[in-house]
Amino acid sequence: MFFRLKDLIRAVRVCKTATDERNVIRRESAAIRTSFKEAESQDVRYVNVQKLVYIYLLGQPVQFGQLECLKLAASARFADKRVGYLGVGLLVDETQEILTLLTNSLKTDLHSSDDYVVGLALGALASVASAEVAGDLADEVQRLAGSARAYVRKKAGLAAVRVVQRAPDAADAFVAAARALVGDRHHGVRLAGAALLEELSGRSAAAADAAAALVPELARQLRELATGAGGGEHGVRGIGDPFLQAALLRLVRVAARGSAAAADAAGDVLALVGAQDDAAGNVATALLYECAVTALAIPAGAALRGLAVNVLGRLLARADNNARCVALGALATAVVADAAAVQRHRATVLARLRDDDATIRRRALDLAFALVDADNAPAVVREILRALPHVDADQRASAAYRLAAAVALFAASREWHVDRMLRLLAVAGAHVRARDLFRFLRLVATADAPLQRRAARAAFALLERDVSQDKLVQAGVWLTGEYADLLVPADSQASANDSANASAGLDADGLDILGALGAPHGLRLTLTPSKRAAHVVDLRADFTNTGDSAVSGLAFQVAVPKSQKIQIHPPSGQHISAGSSVSQLLRVSNPTQAQLRLRMKIAFTADAQTHEHMLDFSGFPSTVV
Repeated sequence: MFFRLKDLIRAVRVCKTATDERNVIRRESAAIRTSFKEAESQDVRYVNVQKLVYIYLLGQPVQFGQLECLKLAASARFADKRVGYLGVGLLVDETQEILTLLTNSLKTDLHSSDDYVVGLALGALASVASAEVAGDLADEVQRLAGSARAYVRKKAGLAAVRVVQRAPDAADAFVAAARALVGDRHHGVRLAGAALLEELSGRSAAAADAAAALVPELARQLRELATGAGGGEHGVRGIGDPFLQAALLRLVRVAARGSAAAADAAGDVLALVGAQDDAAGNVATALLYECAVTALAIPAGAALRGLAVNVLGRLLARADNNARCVALGALATAVVADAAAVQRHRATVLARLRDDDATIRRRALDLAFALVDADNAPAVVREILRALPHVDADQRASAAYRLAAAVALFAASREWHVDRMLRLLAVAGAHVRARDLFRFLRLVATADAPLQRRAARAAFALLERDVSQDKLVQAGVWLTGEYADLLVPADSQASANDSANASAGLDADGLDILGALGAPHGLRLTLTPSKRAAHVVDLRADFTNTGDSAVSGLAFQVAVPKSQKIQIHPPSGQHISAGSSVSQLLRVSNPTQAQLRLRMKIAFTADAQTHEHMLDFSGFPSTVV
């Protein structure tokens, strides 16, 4: 057995394996049990309880020492009480009957003339008090809340929170004490008073009224702290007592929630706190977040809500993942009350869809779905589709379901609806519900022939690239089988155009096979053949940007078999703004009149990303040869 705690710690640290450590702890625990049975010395008990606390922190069972902790707490020596109450707080919980044996010791210590002994008792009461113990000692705690000594008042306020939680019937008795504590000069006492009044407001109507009446006083205290007049020695990085400010903001949030007058009284100071510089790191971040959440929780005006949303937008734009995470959570709540204000930060929210942090991605996805409406559906749905491959596997089914619902609800046209559903099937077809697939197929079945043809060709082209998405396979097989007759062009000009479109229809995302469906950043290529001479064919390549962003750096390269020669003229431009087009002439010499075959490489830049595509095409009609 080790006679000192230091010796036990040293023996544990020199262990080379976990097995050696467990053996040391097992032998020492056995020795401590034997010592408890054979020795009644307070000095031995003092050392043994210290060792038990250390063993507990190592994760080993030490329940056999609970009674010894109670005995040590009942000692007359302050050092024994300190270790004893520490052991009680760690080894005993409120559900154990042994806790009732502590009541007399607590009551005796609460009447002690030594403030530190009283503080130990109040700390233990705040940690482990059960409903029975809290009810028995509620009067003592209430008496100490009015003590002349700030240290005792602070401890009593914290203990009163536990008493109110475990014995709600005593809540009304602490209202007056809570009001006095909130108005105290000592910052620690005010912290305890704010916590107590916040707890009381949810359990007592009288406390809620008292808290609402205190809002002007809380606003005055916040103004002093925010302007530096009340910071003093409690300031952190130039901000006056941020812990007290956060506690007061939470209390204002509770007190002014159901009172328009109280909300008006708090409005100016919330705007003042929200305007603080956020250069103080985590301290400023915490205060700005509490201020924004408070402004959104009370019946404030539109200007104050807008300020709160802007504060959250600032936090979301920061590089701190913690700030981003809490800002997204608060914005998800704010979008219900003031969607227009949150919409101003839509671009920042959508940028977080591909964040490295999984929690941020998940919260950003939830908020993005909450932001979708008829006006912004094309932009938001586009970004969600791009981010869908980055969504966690356990969230893809939910994301696919919500995305299908958003597309169906806010579709401005059938073409847009079909295009987005094809994209969804290509990205997350394994997670699309059978009912959503059926609705998509029914939509195509009731559409006109051109849209049916486009949908069938697009689905078939997607299947050529990937057959891993089962719902895409089902849709592609059904569309191809149902509309096979529409896939055959009616004349040579249509054949050339449709075949070129099917093989060369491109999109920056590689999803929208038919650019005519209006894919974002979509680049549509149409080849129009014409006979120039007996053995010469001119091909006009038209590049049309059907997307929402400009395409730049367009480079088009074409190769033909050795028996043929090609002359490529310069394009009319390399930059294609949204909705515009450029053209380029290709002249092919075919003296052997063999079938024309083209191998094309298209490169372009869209949204700061470079895209390259290789295509083979030989579907020209015989009249062109």
